[in-house]
Amino acid sequence: MDNTSALISDFKGQELKKKLLECLDKEAREFSDVARQYFDKGQLSVDDRTGLLTAVINAVDHVVAAGDWNSSLFLRNIIKPLIAIKAEAEAELGNLQNKAEHYAIYHAVPIAGDELEVYISLFQSDGYNIGKWAMQLRSLDRYMVGRPVYQNEMDVEKRIRLRASGGNEAYVVVVVKKKDVMPQPLAGALKDQFDHLLLTLKERAVSSGRITAFIHQGVRYYFVDGQLIKG
Repeated sequence: MDNTSALISDFKGQELKKKLLECLDKEAREFSDVARQYFDKGQLSVDDRTGLLTAVINAVDHVVAAGDWNSSLFLRNIIKPLIAIKAEAEAELGNLQNKAEHYAIYHAVPIAGDELEVYISLFQSDGYNIGKWAMQLRSLDRYMVGRPVYQNEMDVEKRIRLRASGGNEAYVVVVVKKKDVMPQPLAGALKDQFDHLLLTLKERAVSSGRITAFIHQGVRYYFVDGQLIKG
């Protein structure tokens, strides 16, 4: 190779390096913006973790596709740890998806003859923060005090719709034992302000039952390991 060819080859190598490093810098800045949106929430839901892991995978894919990272030792040393990070993100994303499928099957278990589905209306001042709703469900016994409990899902849906409180209201579906539902008082059935029938549960009825769904703004979630994931 003569001097001219060597100079051209070196120039092309420097141009490729510049292009790839610019791509890497661009993806890093864009990913930083995406990640900040998630971490500003404080506590990440399962859906947040899924979105963040997907963003990691997509960012690395864009960088890898930008050019030949094997053209020099310098570039190979840069891309190698990024590929390892992508592999870890893919493995974690697979674990989350498998867990969601497992819980979907678990929640599809038929209700036994001695069980009953009840629908508990909940309120959250920071209603669009799914992590805050998950925190309520982790201590549902405490947060449901004074909250309306319904036997019919249509009744709780209608209540939320009529109150028109936006994202601040939701409801959770819990399977409890029929024996843990108190009989209606002799003075007359309990009803809410919209004339919907209400139930009264015995103490610890919810803690000994199981949460099968959480519904917020028409979206159904599973309660997975203390977090909420879209169904």
